Amino acid sequence: MAEHSQHDSRSELVGRFVVDLPGERRSGLAAHEVALLLETPEAAEAVIYRIHRVGEGGMMELVGVSPAAFKREDHRLFARSDVREARADFDAIMQHGKDCPPPCGVRLRLVRDSAAQLSSMVAVSYPAVCADAIAAWIKSCPRTLGAEAPAAAEPAAIDPFHVQIVLEETVEPK
Repeated sequence: MAEHSQHDSRSELVGRFVVDLPGERRSGLAAHEVALLLETPEAAEAVIYRIHRVGEGGMMELVGVSPAAFKREDHRLFARSDVREARADFDAIMQHGKDCPPPCGVRLRLVRDSAAQLSSMVAVSYPAVCADAIAAWIKSCPRTLGAEAPAAAEPAAIDPFHVQIVLEETVEPK
């Protein structure tokens, strides 16, 4: 079986993916690379694993991942009562993405909801398989972000008569 690896550093591999295809193994793939691969005919029989840990000798601890997980989106919301503070959160996450690229593609939205007590939010959306890696990436952001709102309050689920998307940007991994 041929094996293709895009990363050699143990710490860089954690959170990335291994994809077994008939006669070939690809390791060290980012979530967006796996999502693209899953759209090809050759991936019909793909088996996907997330790299959980890499030992001293390069032995990898793998966790199976469903291909459907690459299509599901997860969200984290950071709410503020002041739009200027929410905008500063948005800008800080964008800058953090430039200084330290996220582990997978991230969509950021600055949202105003006139019906909510904390009326300004930054919504961070990403593939569900990246939830742990995104949590660590956001935690490493130098700015203390607004109060984290429940994920059930994802902006698309909020009353559309009260919601305004002010800004939307995408931050891609390296």
